[in-house]
Amino acid sequence: MNFRKDINGLRAIAVLAVVIYHFFPEALKGGFSGVDVFFVISGFLMSKIIFTGLEKKSFSLISFYTSRANRIIPPLAGVSIVLLILGWFYLGPVDYKELAKHVFSSIAFLSNLIYWKEAGYFDSASHSKWLLHTWSLSVEWQFYIIYPIILLLLNKFFPIHRIKYIVLASAFLGLVISVYCSVQWPTSSYYLLHTRAWEMLLGAVAFLFPFTLSAINKKILELTGITLIIVSYFFVSEADIWPGYLAAIPVLGTFFVIQAQQKDSLLTGNLLFQKLGTWSYSIYLWHWPLVVAGGYFSLDKGWLLAGIPFSILLGYLSYQLIEKRSASYPPVSFKKLLAFKPAWYVVFVVMGSSLIFISKGAYFHYSSDIKIASDEAHNKNPYECMTGWGVTADLKPCYIGNENNIAAIIVGDSHADALTTSISHGYDLKEQGIIALTRVSCPFIVGAKSTSKNTTCHDENEQRMMFITSRYSGVPVIIASRLSVYINGEPETENKINPPSIYFTRQYDEANLAFLSEFQQHVSNTVCQLVSSNPVILAHPVPEMGVNVPSIIVKHYLKNNGALLQIDSNRNKYLDMQGAAITIVDSVAKECGASTVSPADILCETGNCLSSIDGRPLYYDDNHLSEFGNKLLTPLFHNALTSVYRGGLPLASE
Repeated sequence: MNFRKDINGLRAIAVLAVVIYHFFPEALKGGFSGVDVFFVISGFLMSKIIFTGLEKKSFSLISFYTSRANRIIPPLAGVSIVLLILGWFYLGPVDYKELAKHVFSSIAFLSNLIYWKEAGYFDSASHSKWLLHTWSLSVEWQFYIIYPIILLLLNKFFPIHRIKYIVLASAFLGLVISVYCSVQWPTSSYYLLHTRAWEMLLGAVAFLFPFTLSAINKKILELTGITLIIVSYFFVSEADIWPGYLAAIPVLGTFFVIQAQQKDSLLTGNLLFQKLGTWSYSIYLWHWPLVVAGGYFSLDKGWLLAGIPFSILLGYLSYQLIEKRSASYPPVSFKKLLAFKPAWYVVFVVMGSSLIFISKGAYFHYSSDIKIASDEAHNKNPYECMTGWGVTADLKPCYIGNENNIAAIIVGDSHADALTTSISHGYDLKEQGIIALTRVSCPFIVGAKSTSKNTTCHDENEQRMMFITSRYSGVPVIIASRLSVYINGEPETENKINPPSIYFTRQYDEANLAFLSEFQQHVSNTVCQLVSSNPVILAHPVPEMGVNVPSIIVKHYLKNNGALLQIDSNRNKYLDMQGAAITIVDSVAKECGASTVSPADILCETGNCLSSIDGRPLYYDDNHLSEFGNKLLTPLFHNALTSVYRGGLPLASE
């Protein structure tokens, strides 16, 4: 294959954009589209290998796969092994187990499926995933597996020139699919092959249908292409639907640069871009773990400034020591397969990551203090009451204790789920029981619609109201939700105004007076309707810590040889963050005749909101109380329920 300096230069333009975006997202807000540039390049190069082999009747599927494995696996295995080794010393058991899972999925080229299920690419939680960036390698590998097989099958029925037009049509169809799916299912569309395949197919089109241009037109086309790529880097952002139709900007730009075939262009052929292009794969592999390390270990801004040159240095070393030295021969026999190094890399990484995962993050090698703090991350509602996302509303009441003598009902989102056993703990469950009606990201506000993927919440709230009023009239109902996040959006970035995550008649860009008025009116309508048949207790939002409490305590133990960490949040900060929600709760309670309880009266009694007691976290993440933490609120709910419950409320200990 003739070396294309212009394509090598494109690799540099792509990897620089991705690296800059990840270290300084505000400086290059669309830099993530550099991945789409890589996809087009990959499609072009793979198609050149496959179609050249098909035309010469010399294409070998085994040789194709092994050459791809030889190119991709050794550097990926190197990064994975280093992370697993460092994780032994610097990660807590929960994070180490998570890393092992991600290492396994990356080396198996299934990480895009894992990350799709876990979180969106731009979510704050994604910045704790050390191998998040390998989703793109998985997409490419899945394309490598499927694409040549389809072409071989087509070649049995069609001549090569017909197959070329099938590829062209498939690229156009793939674009249509990508545009539609990106709107309908944005998270899955970001990660999965079906919305990215057209980009690689357009790279194939660039090889199959090369342009014949004059020298001046080649320069114009190259300049146009690079301009489109640069435009995407600066004028698209994470707020845009992606890949969608906007992805056509960098994809077409890459297509144009490839078609221009400017072998000695100053734009792509300069020495700097040629070196960076040669090291680009290894740079890409190493840069993201450095980004995660900066956040994970709370390093100062100097780390960000050093991050880009350090990524390039590690990429260079990885290229020289691993990528460049990979064996170039494909195994064509069982004996040679046993000597095929990439296969052994995979076996070694799979075994190591599996052992770490099975041992719960090598749990056995941590101190008791770390184990206590780490275990709280899993110390959640044991009744598994909370339901997740659904295609259709499916009310699933969770009965705890005696189903024939229901004494209380708690309804709301994951925060209500986290409080459930603080209520049930106050009962003799052989004699009485409670019901939990909890769904992820679904506050009990009739008429509310979610701006996220929780599209069933609106219908479920209608069912919740009917269920309570028709079957359990007179039973006290506790309503609890993380109201601040529905008003102000997820607090991912400081000083960033996020749109509300629910709406009623129309969506708002921010929680202005019009939205707050509409929000309060629907809360009032819900509570007042329920009060007509049931005693209602409205819970103020639980104080939030802003950091993952078990994780930060474990990290502190590891870094400071067991020194106790206190990360309590000031009560005034709680009031600032939750002020709008608290005002609405109190106002609605007064209007409708409901009562209120404030978890802050217990958790923030001293002026600081507790996050842990003697090193044991009260939260299982940054905002949900753990089973240890929620029991502090049992007296609070007991007193509130006693005041509204006819005949008194017997405690389990009474």
